[in-house]
Parts: sequence; structure tokens; C-alpha cells
Amino acid sequence: MYLEKIAIDYLKNVNLAKIFKKYFISEAANKVINVKGNSNEFLEHREYYHSDGLKNVNWKLFAKTGKLFSKVFSTEISKEVLVLLDTSKSMVAGESITKIEYSKYLVSIVSYKLLSEGYKVTFLTFDSHINYFISLSIRNFNKFDSFLGSVKCQGKTDFKSVIKSIPNFVKKNSSILLISDFIFISVDDISTLRKIFPKKDIVFFQVLSNVELSFTEDEFVEFVDPETQNKKLVLASKVKKNYIEKFSSFVENVFYWSSSNRISMLTFPTSIPYYVILKGI
Repeated sequence: MYLEKIAIDYLKNVNLAKIFKKYFISEAANKVINVKGNSNEFLEHREYYHSDGLKNVNWKLFAKTGKLFSKVFSTEISKEVLVLLDTSKSMVAGESITKIEYSKYLVSIVSYKLLSEGYKVTFLTFDSHINYFISLSIRNFNKFDSFLGSVKCQGKTDFKSVIKSIPNFVKKNSSILLISDFIFISVDDISTLRKIFPKKDIVFFQVLSNVELSFTEDEFVEFVDPETQNKKLVLASKVKKNYIEKFSSFVENVFYWSSSNRISMLTFPTSIPYYVILKGI
């Protein structure tokens, strides 16, 4: 239903696990001598974080680059991913395809690829709180794909509450993939997520409709808050420039806040096939 053959074929040679590696650098790329630690195989380096122990800092690499990197060993690499999908009412926006429908295709191919690459995948939906909780496998994937068709948008977004609930569902070393429009997220929410999970790989997939990104060409536009249903009719020409500037600023700010907290972020406009964007990661 949502797992498309065109996406599977298009991403055949793409390793999606690398989306969790933005803040890691490979050993080979930096010509560092191979090291071992506590009988665990040394794999690579990642940027040093204040909660890391100094015993795993690579001082030779620091001398060469002037930057601190921690050694990462095999037991520290997680093969589990928690996928969270925003199903609040803000995700109903869109014309040819809504954000929630686009996100279902995205969830389906990402989950399928990660499972195929040997990862354990757990799927959650959320609005003001966490709703469905499903452990996925290749064996039950057809049922999961059909289940996505029944997922509907409801309720208001409450990132603050959801973020605090995630520890009840995520395992110690799981990576986190959060799919949303992030319209109601704040810098405090992003900082809290990183503070709760200081060493986890966290990735944001931001899904935005073409209307949100480019505005409308109609003479009048009706603004509707999908979560409160408040409406306002305005002359498009009077607000278009201001809207585009503010929305662009919003997207840039979320990207900046995420990067500042060592969270990778990728934006998916619904006008561009999701598999095309994924192939470029």
C-alpha cells in the first residue's frame, strides 16, 4: 500500500543507516592508527560531547585537528531505531498529497530499508501524547503497511509532553527518527530531547507541503489553524511576502536549533518524491 516498488528499486544501493552518522567521522578518512579498547573493536570517531569520558578521547587526532573526538567501539553502535510519526492535525495540510500521507510513504520505505539492513525498528505515533506502539519485522511488514492506512490525524501537538515520554519506549542504545512538520516545536523542546538522550543519534525528517513553502497564487487565502479550527480570510497579495519571510525564518531556525544540538535534519517538500530526497542523503 505505502511500500512502493519504485522506492525500493530507486534506493536499492542506498544504505539508509548512514542518516544516523552525520556526527561521526570515519577512521580511514582521518588516517588515524587503528586502536582497540576493552576488547571491543574500534569502529570510528564522533564529536566529543561534554558527558563523554576523557579516557576515549583521541588525543592524536586532537593534535592534528584542534578538535575533540571520542573513540567509538563496536558495542556502542546501536542497531535499533525508534521511529516516531506526528499524527496531530497540523499534518493534514497539503493539496495534491497531505503531509500525513506523504509521511506514511516515507515511514514505510525507511522502516523497510532499516529492517533489511539488520536494524530492529519500533514505530510510534504521537500528537499530545504517544499513541500506537508497534515492533516491526520483515515478517509482519505487510500488516504494518496496511495498518498505516488506518492512521488518522487528531489532537494537538505537544512536543514537550511527548519528548518526556520517549524514555518509556526507547531502549538504552536506540537511535531516534522523528517525522513531523515541527511547526509547534520550540528550541527548549529540542534542547530537552538532547539533554534526555545526550549520546543517541537523533534525526529529524521535516515534512512540509508545497503550499506552506511557496504560498498560494489565489486572490484570497483562508488561514486555518488545523488544531483549533480558527479561520481568517485575507487578501493574499498583502500577506504573501511577509508569510514567506516568516516561514523561511521558521525552517532556518529549526535547522539551526537542531544542528546546535547535534541533531541531523532533512526537509521533505511534498512536491518532491521522498525516495529522490533519501537517495541524496
